[in-house]
Amino acid sequence: MNRFCSCLFPVLAAVCCLTVLFLGGCSNKEGFIISDPSPEFISPPCPDLNGSVAVVVRPSSELASGYENVPAELNRFLHVRISMDVTRFRKRKREQISLIPPDRLLDVYGKIDSKTDFLEVGKALGADQVIAVELLRLEHIAGADSWQGRAKVDVRLLDVKTGSVLYHPEPFPEYVYPRKDPIPAADRSEADFLKEYILRLGKHIGRHFVPNDPGEMLF
Repeated sequence: MNRFCSCLFPVLAAVCCLTVLFLGGCSNKEGFIISDPSPEFISPPCPDLNGSVAVVVRPSSELASGYENVPAELNRFLHVRISMDVTRFRKRKREQISLIPPDRLLDVYGKIDSKTDFLEVGKALGADQVIAVELLRLEHIAGADSWQGRAKVDVRLLDVKTGSVLYHPEPFPEYVYPRKDPIPAADRSEADFLKEYILRLGKHIGRHFVPNDPGEMLF
């Protein structure tokens, strides 16, 4: 598990550009459907990003052992996902948004646990807002010889100065992939599946904060 996590970060910056090629084709049996890209993008459910924004993923005390490094890797992917789209749509009333680089979180990563306050992290980073993601539960083993990812997260957008909650989709549904039949271990290695699942989970969360292609359906 730890070896997987240490190898994941180098590919995060490219994954948003490679997702379509990686999955291949316009549809597949595992539930990812892509039609021709639309010139008009749908505004995200949360339109309130503003100022200096920190993305912070915190593990719950209930997170199973073996996934200790996943919150930091998910944090990095979310930063890549959101910052790329903020840049892409900067001319669409997003000029005032800047994301704090994940490297600035390195000093506090060791202190981010189930008791860490998101607002305190935001204050330490000088952020105006925090995209607060608490990873409540994660699993990826469906059976002795098959994989199916399941994750439960809590997502909020917090105003650091006032402490108010600007956005809180509640309840945030469990993210399951594949939705139906698990993937046989003979078809995909455990490391490859878990890597794909974490990237999909990050994209699923990121869709709440960046414009979405209406031709893309993510399951």
